[in-house]
Amino acid sequence: HSAKNVYVSEPKTTNTELKDKRHRVFDGLDNGVHGRMILPLLTLKDAHMFLISTYNTMAYSSFEKYGKHTEEARNEFKTKIDEVAHAQQTYLDFW
Repeated sequence: HSAKNVYVSEPKTTNTELKDKRHRVFDGLDNGVHGRMILPLLTLKDAHMFLISTYNTMAYSSFEKYGKHTEEARNEFKTKIDEVAHAQQTYLDFW
């Protein structure tokens, strides 16, 4: 994706029955409810957001909420976001 102020983490499922399910953020743009949430996030100019997208969930927040006010701090935090995204996907795969 090319949204400047939004970091997107899209972990893949390990469940073979679900591996072909749509899980990417842009897949949700044509969904009325998700599209109304996603598009404004992707076009923000002053906020720095992150978004976790799985085959059946979407979670988002701002870096600033976690005290990440510099680009360096945000880049370091991306590793944690990816870890949480993977844990969320693992949880969903289990259930």
